[in-house]
Amino acid sequence: MDRQLDRGVAGSRHALKNPFGGSEWARLVEEWGFTGQQARIVELVLCGLGDKQIAMKMELRLPTVRSHLQEISGRVELILRVMAMRDMWVGMSSNKMENHQK
Repeated sequence: MDRQLDRGVAGSRHALKNPFGGSEWARLVEEWGFTGQQARIVELVLCGLGDKQIAMKMELRLPTVRSHLQEISGRVELILRVMAMRDMWVGMSSNKMENHQK
């Protein structure tokens, strides 16, 4: 079953590869605090697999995969919010410095 799924994904015209390199991917996994299982699920999503395919490939129940995806989604959303706030803060700080120098 696993080999058949791998061939189907690899042979699909919609199949994608993880866009992150090995060291960059490892850094993101560590930085974002993904467990090994969550990292594998994210990688399979990046490769174009759906929830059911991921469940079959990882030999997990579908609700387990969906639970992991909810946790991942929440974590990524929080990280993106923090990054946006940081960028906004940096932008405001640099504007204040420019205005102060005038």
